[in-house]
Amino acid sequence: GDVVREMRRLSAPTSAWFLHCDWRTVGAFQRAIVKASRNTRTQAFRLQQVLYWNRGHMGMGTPFRNCMEMIAFVRGPRWSQESSGMPRNVLTHLDFPLPYTGRVSGHGAEKPVALIAHLIGLTVPRDETILDPFVGSGSTLLAARSLGYRAIGIEIEEKYCEIAAKRLAQEVLPFGGESC
Repeated sequence: GDVVREMRRLSAPTSAWFLHCDWRTVGAFQRAIVKASRNTRTQAFRLQQVLYWNRGHMGMGTPFRNCMEMIAFVRGPRWSQESSGMPRNVLTHLDFPLPYTGRVSGHGAEKPVALIAHLIGLTVPRDETILDPFVGSGSTLLAARSLGYRAIGIEIEEKYCEIAAKRLAQEVLPFGGESC
């Protein structure tokens, strides 16, 4: 509840959020969003839809093992498909493989930069700033940078701040074109 209330406070009414969750937590997010917006009906954020991300790899669980993750799409009161430039008929099923296979070496919940870039590109107008209150390994910040957006990241765990900083410090030099 407190995190959602703070996210709402920091977010412009034109904002969109993507909350990675599973079947156990999507309802808790919904309740927290409603509670945070209780006294502000005209400025209420709302859970618009749930997307399904096929990670391409089996996860934890028993008796069934998940290979997908839910992503709650929350929109601000003044977010619109038209103003974001989002096309019509976008599927709720997303196929992006995990950025690692087998043993995890950085952050256990790392998201593919391509997935985050896809979601940002669909829903965020060019002049908006991206806020990631759970930076982890920095995938959202990398995606925002690759698309030319400003971004702010918050992470409580120092070891993940260091991982994100290292990833952000890595630059890929373009090949071809004019040489120095």
